[in-house]
Amino acid sequence: MNDILLTLFQALQLAALGPCLFIVAFLLLTGKDLRASLVPSLYFVALSASFMIPLLSTIAPSNYQAVLSALLFLESLTPSLSFLLILQFLYGRPAPWPYWLVLAIPIVGGSSFIYGYVYFDDVCLLSTYCIETDSLKVLYSILSAALIFLLLVAHYSLSGTEIDIHDKKRHHKYWLIMALIMLNLQLMIVDLAMVAERLDVSKAEVVSTFIRIGFIYLVMTSLFRVFDETILLDSSRIPTLNSARAKDSDEWMIKRITEAMEEKHLYREMGRSREDVSEELGIPEHQLSRVINAHFGKNFNEFLNSYRIKEAQYRLVNEDAPITAIAYDVGFSSIASFNRVFKTMVGMSPSAYRMDGKRA
Repeated sequence: MNDILLTLFQALQLAALGPCLFIVAFLLLTGKDLRASLVPSLYFVALSASFMIPLLSTIAPSNYQAVLSALLFLESLTPSLSFLLILQFLYGRPAPWPYWLVLAIPIVGGSSFIYGYVYFDDVCLLSTYCIETDSLKVLYSILSAALIFLLLVAHYSLSGTEIDIHDKKRHHKYWLIMALIMLNLQLMIVDLAMVAERLDVSKAEVVSTFIRIGFIYLVMTSLFRVFDETILLDSSRIPTLNSARAKDSDEWMIKRITEAMEEKHLYREMGRSREDVSEELGIPEHQLSRVINAHFGKNFNEFLNSYRIKEAQYRLVNEDAPITAIAYDVGFSSIASFNRVFKTMVGMSPSAYRMDGKRA
């Protein structure tokens, strides 16, 4: 009766580990675009590693140091993966490859500090000045997280990316981005408190655990709503009770959606959210998203933008209206977002496209 398998703290870690692994399994098993699922899956694997580290003392594997090193390395990826995940929410697709270079920070810097933390107690310079390796690891965590945060601020300032919190279709993305930023800032504050000796290691671990658990359970609903748009869930991998009936229902919805876009031009209205279109067409929101993903091969934003860009292409060549006026007429809320989406989908800027079209 006196043997306790898990302490209360370890039980909390185990309780938090479950949702992380569930999200990873959900994304990998139901995601249609595995490339888009990669960053969120890796992020929650890294978050899972932070919950598994305190459980190692109970499991006590024979290769304890090797397992601990692997888990610490995964945990060190969290700030960099947060950066890539935020960019994916902003773009609605995986971040361009140059941004993935942020992973060099934990791969090059983090791995060496983790090796010293696991295998050595302290590091000495010239045999006179010594510093504990756990303090070095904490300092590295602070500096790497601060660097990632500065890169995010620089990207936001230079790109001009906007998120309107009053736009319902971006509301969940906004709060997820803020939650990711606040999670990293709070963990950085805990690390700073450890360096300043305001918190000992055991208390810091407890505080960090509660911060991570709070993040997981607070944003769980928003996560699935956002992933439903950005990861393109594959409905063919989710069984239905009556496939024939579902197919008939899909055909009706496909026809209704197509008519709304091609005849009523719903895409021209700024701030059109999935909820707004769902109410206007009389189609449940989750069904609307599923049909667009499965039939048109796009998420909701990409679907609207495809119609907007198609009309913009026609008007740029056949009309002399200013580019800004065309951007607003087809449904974009800013010229910056119009230019970015147009260049991504067409491969050139609107002005260059107009010039080529006029010459032809």
